[in-house]
Amino acid sequence: MSMMLNSGALKRSCGLTLAVTSLILLACTSEESQEEVVSEREVPEGSESEFDQDWYDLEEAQQLAADNDRRIQVFFYVDWCHYCRRMEMETYTDEGVREGLSSWFYPVSINSESSDTVKFNNTRFTEEELAEEFGVTSFPTIVFLDPDGEEFVRENRFIEADSYRQMLRFLGTHAYKNQSFEEFKEN
Repeated sequence: MSMMLNSGALKRSCGLTLAVTSLILLACTSEESQEEVVSEREVPEGSESEFDQDWYDLEEAQQLAADNDRRIQVFFYVDWCHYCRRMEMETYTDEGVREGLSSWFYPVSINSESSDTVKFNNTRFTEEELAEEFGVTSFPTIVFLDPDGEEFVRENRFIEADSYRQMLRFLGTHAYKNQSFEEFKEN
């Protein structure tokens, strides 16, 4: 009888060990190979060559915005984010979105896990530090800034091209100052 209990306990112990080992192996898979799997699965075939949005350096965008009375759109992303990739491949490749950005904004792209440096309001940050400074905790996050670097709108989500075109027009024409987005869409 005691032999049966030990045998059962041994089976449970082996099963638990196997499960834990599997989880450890899964967690220890290199970040690079995980990114390759994500990239292969998430990038629509033929889309990579279409993504050629003109992005500005943040410091340059601030200077140009001040000189030309335009606004800045900052796209905070991370490489592993499915919806960030969709924004890049679907939303930012849309001709109407590209026109809206070039008409009213200087678009900036920030990799929220990068150690590359940027200058914002005369202070140097890594891109990761800048994301922390803006309190970015989910991706994608799109922040709209006035020329002084003051945030006036934030979206923490994937936005389809049709909606984003309307949003760019709403913000770019300053309609947000005297009506709601719902009222704007009705007109």
